[in-house]
Amino acid sequence: MRNQIKGQLVFVGLLLQLSCVEERDADPSFSLPEVVTSEAFDRTVVDVTIGGIIVMDGGEQISEKGVHFSKDSIFTADDPLFFSDESGSDFKVLVGNLKANTTYFYRAFAANSSGKAYGKMLEVTTAASLPEPPGYPKQ
Repeated sequence: MRNQIKGQLVFVGLLLQLSCVEERDADPSFSLPEVVTSEAFDRTVVDVTIGGIIVMDGGEQISEKGVHFSKDSIFTADDPLFFSDESGSDFKVLVGNLKANTTYFYRAFAANSSGKAYGKMLEVTTAASLPEPPGYPKQ
């Protein structure tokens, strides 16, 4: 009985060792991308233009990029993703239908076949009211 247990433990140990070898043999030149969240480019009462910069692609083609957007500083899977189809490492997205004078949170993301990476969370507040048009008469 004791020899049978030792044999099973040796077998389990070999399986664990083999699985570790496979991970070490993976190509180390591929990794997650690195992305930086940009400050808001433009904001109005009802929309904001936000984005990011892909600093490193992780050695693989970027499959998607954009911004994760939220009303709360804790992101969830239910919070919307806004995708950018711009070429190059800098990208922007327009997020609309927002409430005036409201703070929102966002973070840039980029993905390759190794996975999805996120930049630092930033916040943006929509404008309080529409600006007066140029030449608007003041009374």
